[in-house]
Amino acid sequence: MSEEKKRRRIQVGLLLGYLEDEFDASVCAGAMEAAAERDVNLVVLPGRYIKGVYKDQLGSAYEYQYHTLFDIPLYTKFDVLLVLVGTIGGHISKEGQTEFLKRYEGTPVITITGEIEGYPSLVIDNNMGMGEAIRHLIDVHGCKNIGFVSGPITNDDARDRLAVYTSVLAEYGIDYDPKKVAYGNFSRYVEREVEELLDRNNDLDAIVFANDQMAYAGYKVFEKRNITPGKDIMVTGFDDDPVCMELSPHLTTVKADSRELGYQAVVEAVNLTLEGEMDRSIISSHLVVRDSCGCTNHHSEEQQLWNSIESDPRRISEYLGSYLFGTDHFNRHQKELCYRSVSTMDMMPLRDILQNESQMTGTLMKYILRWIREGRISSERFYTVLGILHSRCYKKAQNVREIERVNNMFATFFRDVAEANERIGIEKEKENSRIALETNAIAKDMVVFDTIDDRSYFTVVDKLVKMGMKSSYLFAYEDTMKYAEGEKWSYPDKLLLKAFSNSDGAFQVPGMNQYIDFSELFTHRYMDSDKRFTLIVNALFTNEEQYGLLLCEIEPEKFSVLQAVSYQIGAALKIISLVNRQEMIEKQLRASLIEVRENNQLLSELSKIDELTGVFNRRGLYEGVRRKLNATQNQEQHAFMIFADLDSLKIINDRFGHEEGDFAIRSAASILKNVLGEDSVIGRLGGDEFAACILPDEAMTVKRMKELLEDGMDAYNSEFTVDKEYVIHLSVGVYAFKCSGAVEIGELLSHADMLLYEQKRRKKPILKVELAKLPKDTGEMS
Repeated sequence: MSEEKKRRRIQVGLLLGYLEDEFDASVCAGAMEAAAERDVNLVVLPGRYIKGVYKDQLGSAYEYQYHTLFDIPLYTKFDVLLVLVGTIGGHISKEGQTEFLKRYEGTPVITITGEIEGYPSLVIDNNMGMGEAIRHLIDVHGCKNIGFVSGPITNDDARDRLAVYTSVLAEYGIDYDPKKVAYGNFSRYVEREVEELLDRNNDLDAIVFANDQMAYAGYKVFEKRNITPGKDIMVTGFDDDPVCMELSPHLTTVKADSRELGYQAVVEAVNLTLEGEMDRSIISSHLVVRDSCGCTNHHSEEQQLWNSIESDPRRISEYLGSYLFGTDHFNRHQKELCYRSVSTMDMMPLRDILQNESQMTGTLMKYILRWIREGRISSERFYTVLGILHSRCYKKAQNVREIERVNNMFATFFRDVAEANERIGIEKEKENSRIALETNAIAKDMVVFDTIDDRSYFTVVDKLVKMGMKSSYLFAYEDTMKYAEGEKWSYPDKLLLKAFSNSDGAFQVPGMNQYIDFSELFTHRYMDSDKRFTLIVNALFTNEEQYGLLLCEIEPEKFSVLQAVSYQIGAALKIISLVNRQEMIEKQLRASLIEVRENNQLLSELSKIDELTGVFNRRGLYEGVRRKLNATQNQEQHAFMIFADLDSLKIINDRFGHEEGDFAIRSAASILKNVLGEDSVIGRLGGDEFAACILPDEAMTVKRMKELLEDGMDAYNSEFTVDKEYVIHLSVGVYAFKCSGAVEIGELLSHADMLLYEQKRRKKPILKVELAKLPKDTGEMS
């Protein structure tokens, strides 16, 4: 073995369906236990059922989003993948299951509850336990008309159990009748199938369910039809789920330890990694008799087994471990506790037991209560063992006094355990209520912040600490990702680790440090590389929008909490996303309104501007002059209204073309702007006519204003018309007045126009050739 393999901790991926499914949860719990014992990193990917059939079609419409979790092994490194193909692929064909596994080519894969050619597998021995159940119905209860509720025919376990049913019937010479078989989906949602089975067969004296979940549905149907299991019809299940003890009467079933299945899968994964070999492993099954098959004294089997091992004290410990803990793999320390605390009581002389009664019961109570609190012991089985111990101690009593002391000891013991169990129940109820409150507050606390704020992520991991999760890592995608059913899914190259928690508390990750390569999802810098982990990964989404991933270390009894937490986070992120979108839309709307106002203002300004010259048009001129006349600070101020006319525009157009005519018009506007300045209001009234209003200083005279305009024309011509055959010249009329809101603009223009007319009568030619012929002493135009 290489030094690297010695040092590096093995990393195992467990792909299963749904952690709130009792079977999958039990497999996961066993895998977690083995991973802890073998010092293995375990990553659990609950990606739901491929093409799963759900009773609530509307509520499960987006369950396919969880399938994306099955792609994580394509982006990260695993030494072995354990695939619970029996549940994941229970609704698809063997070919479909094989195609599903092909994606992991290059990574060793072990299948669980399903055999796929080319892959090592762990399977349940369906033959032994199922055969026992059907033979029990025939031999003990005389059943002949036995119905069977199978799982989906695509599932290996379903096919195997149906095959056992047909073979045992043949063994007893009972004809197989396909009308007595219904096909369900291994879930509680098969009431319709059970109804149809009963409708087809009104004389059934027993029904064998291929798993306990479908038996649960059968009980619902029996209740509606006033049929009593164990009396009117004999009923058996398979798996020995906790649901067996919830049903009344308790369900006779086949114990195929799903927890052992998960445990052994991790053991085999370690062996495969280190040794490179693994073929096929089988988990045994056996009948567990309760009331639903018609038996009332079903503890005799345990009593007989107990008696059979009485002569071998060490076998007592092995038996108790299997019987009490429901597995064959509990560690040596637990074996010794069982041996010392229970089997020793059975083997010890009664006198010694009674002399050390307080110590014996105290020690036993300490361990038993711990196991009950940890959920490792079934109350039913524990009380069965106590009853057997009581009976055996009772038989050791030699007088009335000893009998009384034995009875009192066990009465006290039963009472103390019952009281302690009740306290544990109350504590758990309080804990569950507290967790429920924390869970329900997640969305509320996240949306306290106005936008997607990293503090909202921190509130989540902070609550997860309070819920007792060992660690958690809350990742977000940089951008919300949309995934529609049937599309190809791809994870981003990088994730944002927003917040995380560990044994030291909850932490918010600074913005620049949040980026994590997806390939480092389970090895990033915020994880303690020296510490073993079991992480359950959950997708955070709402409908078609995926927001990120939540990784948690959580105990099996809190699996349902993780699902609720994920729903809450998804809902909160959806709300925050909608709020952000609304704010973005409002921001865009505000920007658009500003732009519209600016555009309207621009259009309004443009509507007042003469396109050719850039000065005001008639409308702009009137509005500009009116503002100047009405301004409070301008009242009674000295002002000029100027009316100007471009000389000989027709000649320029006719001789040189309209482009030169446009040049002349633009030149006239430039001369007015250059001379009058920015404080003036200048406009083109149309054609060759211009007007302007200016508030000069008090010293400015009409004559001086006209001189300035003449100087401006000369300056312009000397610079811009040197290569022209004409000059630019304006005839102007300047009218002086006092500013007042009562002044009529039209009247001012009329006065200025009249003054212009006087000057226009004496205008010079604008053609340079004609100007050259004029006498030198003609003087300027006036």
